[in-house]
Amino acid sequence: VALLTTAQRPNYYAVAQQSTGKLIVVGRDSYADNLDPATIRGWKIRRYHINGSLDTGFGSNGVVTLFGDYEDWREDEPLDVAIGANDRIYISGRVFSPEQSGGGGKGNKKNNSNASLVGRFTLVCLLVDGAPDGDFGTDGVVQRDFADNTGGPVASSVLIDGDGQIVVGGFASMPYDVEVAARGKNKTRIATRNIERVFLVRYNTDGTPDTSFGDGGVFIDEGTADGESTTAERMQIRGLRELPDGAYAALVWSRPYDGGGAGLESNQVRRYEDDGSRASGSVLADEDGNPRHVNTFAIDSQGRVLLGINEWNATTETYDASVACYDGGSLDTSYGVNGYREIYDDAPGDLYVYYGSVVVAGDALRIGCALLSSTDPVNSWDALVVGLDSDGDFDPNYGSGGSSEPILSAD
Repeated sequence: VALLTTAQRPNYYAVAQQSTGKLIVVGRDSYADNLDPATIRGWKIRRYHINGSLDTGFGSNGVVTLFGDYEDWREDEPLDVAIGANDRIYISGRVFSPEQSGGGGKGNKKNNSNASLVGRFTLVCLLVDGAPDGDFGTDGVVQRDFADNTGGPVASSVLIDGDGQIVVGGFASMPYDVEVAARGKNKTRIATRNIERVFLVRYNTDGTPDTSFGDGGVFIDEGTADGESTTAERMQIRGLRELPDGAYAALVWSRPYDGGGAGLESNQVRRYEDDGSRASGSVLADEDGNPRHVNTFAIDSQGRVLLGINEWNATTETYDASVACYDGGSLDTSYGVNGYREIYDDAPGDLYVYYGSVVVAGDALRIGCALLSSTDPVNSWDALVVGLDSDGDFDPNYGSGGSSEPILSAD
């Protein structure tokens, strides 16, 4: 186990492994009062050797810094990473840049009252040594907007499919007519509001859109679980995987729009075909209407969907972690207990499933969790990795009865 940390208090969002076994870790550094903000702004891409040490031959002493040119640097975020041919590194996320609002000249990078920062869909390709791939996009970078987009699009997920093409999932705010409260008792009216919609974009290896996919390389999904259009749900893609038959699966978070962001959230895994379409019966997993947070998911060799879930336990007043298994759009009740496997029964505190923390080897599952002590939540937390077999039982050949010993501890 290597403690991947720096004086800049890094926030790691995603990790991928190159063919050499080295790990690419992407994130951003957190502000600290004793550090110069100019040194920690932007995307941070780090590479680690197999032994956990920083690979100083990558980028500048093991780190590649991208973007972060503006004072609102906290919003520049690399959200996902994938490894392509020749160990090229593809990173998706968002980058904020000035948008002119009102008079005045070109927006200054700092403290210009006429300029507001707007997020942009950003996809980056780096060569194996961390240098920008000059054959991809413009100096290794692709940025784009969408028609009718009223809020910065976010490239939240990326994968390299079996054909070597780059598939990006994300979300953007777009104008829709919704029913809102009006003056007077029990009255409503129709008003235009900006609501997040999800999209997929597929790129060729040179960064140009694959026009055989969707509409000019883009598919915007405006439908609910049954495929019918809705204007009353916010939606975000929070994970992307390739299915065994070459189609794509996306973890879609949604919440009813009520103007204030409240409402019971839903989590679905939706199937998108290789041509960018979404057919009927495309919901591969559905935690609709349940107070559960689906933080990550994976596809096993049978095409089953495995969800990493957090759920509030009102009895113990702690968060529990579990794995749910779906097959053909329905819970596989032969998995675990009626389709679920609770990770840690009677855990002494909150147990969280990490984002992007599920790894599948064949049909065996490895899932990373964080355990926060209920008696000392400030100073005591542990990280553990849990192994499950294809039936949802704890894998006796992994760790201690299916669970590793805590691998990090603040005690």
